[in-house]
Amino acid sequence: MALDPNVLEQLIKESGLKPKTNAQSFIFNCPKCNKKDKLYIRRKDGRFVCWFCKEIENYQGRAEYALADLLGQSIGQIQSRLYGGNNIPVQVFLDLQLTDFFNDADDID
Repeated sequence: MALDPNVLEQLIKESGLKPKTNAQSFIFNCPKCNKKDKLYIRRKDGRFVCWFCKEIENYQGRAEYALADLLGQSIGQIQSRLYGGNNIPVQVFLDLQLTDFFNDADDID
């Protein structure tokens, strides 16, 4: 289920948040690093990124995660408001960085 940009904008307005805006994004102070104007939530699909935290802890993703941090609410509450009812989209993302823990000295003939 895709995020409706109008629902996202309405949630932000109703929540009392006062973001800066540009043509593509809502711009907030990041709730994680407290850096001013570093958290961007894209208007068309709700993807967010903190340009500082992204490099440190990969803080980016779907809008509900940033909005939950900004509003001090649970992700489930935000998802209900964004997607309606209990119809919460489930997405699993696994990011692994596999390395060879054997070195050349461990090779067996």
